[in-house]
Amino acid sequence: MLHSRRSFEKNYLDIEDLKERVSTFAVTCAEKLRCQQSCCKTFLSFINISYFFGGLQKTNLKFVTENMVKQIEEKINNRPVRKFNYLTPNQVLQEKIALIT
Repeated sequence: MLHSRRSFEKNYLDIEDLKERVSTFAVTCAEKLRCQQSCCKTFLSFINISYFFGGLQKTNLKFVTENMVKQIEEKINNRPVRKFNYLTPNQVLQEKIALIT
């Protein structure tokens, strides 16, 4: 069994560029299988984008709007977290506030 993953060196916004990168990666996986004298019965591909808007953490902050920051804040504070037993940070905060009021 071959498991392989790839993070690209930059964000690809054009679908044709993304298809080319995925195809190149698939060829690399096929070469690895050939070296193992193996074959592929099933191929699964999952494509994710950066959680922070495709790499906002590397963006020049001069170009970041207040609206963009608020959207990221919403995503972070409303995403379930394992550490909080899959509650969101907002839910945990509301529980803590309820305890002191």
